[in-house]
Amino acid sequence: MNNFLSNDSFIFYFIFIICGILIFIPIIGKYIRLIETMIHEFGHVIISVILGCPIKRVNLFSNTSGETIVSASKSKTFFIAFAGYPFSAAISWVCFWANAHHHQDYLLYALTILSILFLILYIRNPFGIFWTLSLIIMNSFIIYIDNAITIKILANIYACIIFIESNLSVFRLVILSLRNGVQAGDAGILYKLTHIHAIFYALLFLSINIFISYYTIIYFFPLKFI
Repeated sequence: MNNFLSNDSFIFYFIFIICGILIFIPIIGKYIRLIETMIHEFGHVIISVILGCPIKRVNLFSNTSGETIVSASKSKTFFIAFAGYPFSAAISWVCFWANAHHHQDYLLYALTILSILFLILYIRNPFGIFWTLSLIIMNSFIIYIDNAITIKILANIYACIIFIESNLSVFRLVILSLRNGVQAGDAGILYKLTHIHAIFYALLFLSINIFISYYTIIYFFPLKFI
């Protein structure tokens, strides 16, 4: 068993497959998918901060959706709404980069600090507070025990979840845009702002995700399964 645990390819693909399965399991799947939702909302937050727009609150919901409430002009709202999906895809690349360069501990620290900042500064709904607090407690415990294998496994889990869910979420957005463009999340907001149908933005997000995911796979996925 120790030989398998020391094999990076085995660890990676085993975790990737398990994460892909867990995402579709009721309750557990929704809980872990919120990791990517938090990253997505952070994309909105960071652009809001850069543009100097006051952030009223961030909500994370049990159905894996999220929202960032910001006071902004229409032009600034465009950039804020656009940021979520590309940012999430980019962070999945960063996570795999950190794992490939053996910076799993820094990745875990970064996600924990991000969760703490979100909890203190932005998250206001009860479920969002509960979920974020539970993530902070779990990460803090893993950091405290300071076991290299456990940290390595958890860092890979986070990378895989963010990668898988960032891609699945944008595919869901494409389907939702076809069904009801006005209600299609960020694409719907952009639709209302520009009067360009939501499917255009959904496909644009999809193209960006495919581009980033392609280079993530090329550079960071092990070439051999075992």
